Amino acid sequence: YQGLDSASKVDNYTAAKDHLSDKGKNIARMILQANHNLGSGSNEIRLLDVGGNDGKLTSYVASHIGDYLHVPISPYVLEIETGIAWDHNSKVVSLVQSEMSRPVKTIYYNGSDMASGRVSGQDEGNPLSDGKGFDCAMYQHSLHHFPSPEIQQESLARISELLNDGGVLTITEHDSVLGGHELD
Repeated sequence: YQGLDSASKVDNYTAAKDHLSDKGKNIARMILQANHNLGSGSNEIRLLDVGGNDGKLTSYVASHIGDYLHVPISPYVLEIETGIAWDHNSKVVSLVQSEMSRPVKTIYYNGSDMASGRVSGQDEGNPLSDGKGFDCAMYQHSLHHFPSPEIQQESLARISELLNDGGVLTITEHDSVLGGHELD
């Protein structure tokens, strides 16, 4: 993506916003097809986007899930503390606002210990270790950024431990050395 000329990138706000909305809707549908009773019986659904950068796509996924289920969504992005923004859309698209979706919160951690997590700009507890778990977690083209297959597998194992019973994990990836055997 970084190597494309600007004419090949999404440079128009409306096109970028529509792209993120459509992508968010498709991810939400995929999550709900995996478990149409997601968060059943709870008063909120917690969504974790691993490597979700600025949270814009996260906000669209949360908004669509909230619209489908009519349950408040608490979306989180999990990032290693680096301060680097990779997403071109972060420059042109705003976070979506939705009646059922709360604002996206970013959890920063040190890259190895989930207990080191902290919510950016807030003094609230660490959502990675508060015992509430998450109803869904997603890797949207982020897994290939992990430096080795072993670290990718370790990340998947740690995130799966954070999922509540019936929780859904989605992985959309274009370049991972992990195959079906490793993912299983």
